[in-house]
Amino acid sequence: DMIESNIRETKLLMPDYEGLEEDEAVSDFKQRISHYRKAYEPMCEDVDRNLTWVKMIDGGRHISMNNISGFLPGRVVQFLMNLHTSLRPIYLS
Repeated sequence: DMIESNIRETKLLMPDYEGLEEDEAVSDFKQRISHYRKAYEPMCEDVDRNLTWVKMIDGGRHISMNNISGFLPGRVVQFLMNLHTSLRPIYLS
């Protein structure tokens, strides 16, 4: 599960979880996610068509964007499109 592995690899190093058992910290962060879901409002492509937004699904498997123009928004989109969320070796020569 992508969320579980992300929690174990990154969130457990947060100061909030210092001194807690790993399973207890994972459970706490999953509770945080459930609170986030209550407040989450997804973008609606029909209603929000005049806003600037980027939507990433499954860690970049699918990326949707709307009304992206200018240097900085273009660079942010370029960064997100080249973001790799899985561990892999990198070889430099």
